[in-house]
Amino acid sequence: MTNKIKILHLEDSLADSDLVRASLNSGNIEYDYFLVDTEKEFTNILQTENIDLILSDYSLPLYSGKQALKLAHEKYAHIPFILVSGAMGEDTAITCMLDGATDCVLKRKLDKLGPSIKRALLQTEEAKKHNLAELALKNSEIRYRRLFESAKNGILILDAVTGKVIDVNQALIELMGYSKEKFIEKTLWEIDFFKVIVANYEKYLELRQKEYVRYDNVIIETATGNKINIEFLSNVYSVNQQKAMQCHIRVNTEQKKAENKTEQMSESQINAV
Repeated sequence: MTNKIKILHLEDSLADSDLVRASLNSGNIEYDYFLVDTEKEFTNILQTENIDLILSDYSLPLYSGKQALKLAHEKYAHIPFILVSGAMGEDTAITCMLDGATDCVLKRKLDKLGPSIKRALLQTEEAKKHNLAELALKNSEIRYRRLFESAKNGILILDAVTGKVIDVNQALIELMGYSKEKFIEKTLWEIDFFKVIVANYEKYLELRQKEYVRYDNVIIETATGNKINIEFLSNVYSVNQQKAMQCHIRVNTEQKKAENKTEQMSESQINAV
């Protein structure tokens, strides 16, 4: 180990403290050391120092290791807690591990303390990385959800294997005038207004095989009977080793502009007459 760590040791015996420190030194562990034997000192160090590891005897006259473990587990669960005891039965050790202790080492076997500490710190570091990865994933999912819900174009997410709709955004719900239930768990070819694009499972398989498809000038009918000209784009991608299909549906703006222009010209001709 090359990084210096801060160790808080709850121990009432100076002789035992010296033995523990000798074990740390022989294990090539770089450390700052805080020795306490009361609850007040124990909590004060935890509050004022950025402790990396807690060592604790099990039986002390003023404050027990069991009490210290309870406090550490409730408020400082991220800090590894190793019990270093002169006499601890197997049942007690198991109970302490279930209560949150990282490991238990007997004072007569202090040669095991160094490896135990290194293992505990490695597990803590891996847990931190895992938690950071989970947080990054969660933040990514939140960002995606915000983009998904705020998108101006309609979006469908399908299970690429079954063709069933997994999710639909608000833009498509509003565009088509159907409830979310109209989409969810339905296959693409079961949704009436998409049958012009995907009439059946065989057509869906063709769509999926191409992985990227774009259709322009597709006429579909909304819930109110309005016919709209849309662009339909789909692409297949992998999420956690599973394939999904994302479909984008947007009003064909160029076609819409042309239609508006035609309508304006017709009105001008009528007015001229």
